[in-house]
Amino acid sequence: TEVMHHLKPDATIIFVALPDFKSWMQRLHARSDLPEDEIRRRLEGACGEMHAALSRDYYRFVLNDHVDSAVENIQAIIHHMPYSEAKEKEAREAVERLYRETQNYLKTS
Repeated sequence: TEVMHHLKPDATIIFVALPDFKSWMQRLHARSDLPEDEIRRRLEGACGEMHAALSRDYYRFVLNDHVDSAVENIQAIIHHMPYSEAKEKEAREAVERLYRETQNYLKTS
């Protein structure tokens, strides 16, 4: 995303997040039988992505708690239509929680 932003500074980058760590882990474990080291690798990579998104002002945040509303919110951002500040704040806060919970999980496992 850094390269994308550098090449096209006016690009909107959307970070789509699950509502909570438990949901995320359930999805990871539901993807066949990923070995624990692969899950850890994915979590480490996602931790870096979350940190980057949270530390830059050109990211927009969407919560993927219901597919239909997530798609609607993404379309609103893409088409420069109104996107609720409250929804974006909620999504950003979810990413902040996911980031902390992922760090804690990686430290304790």
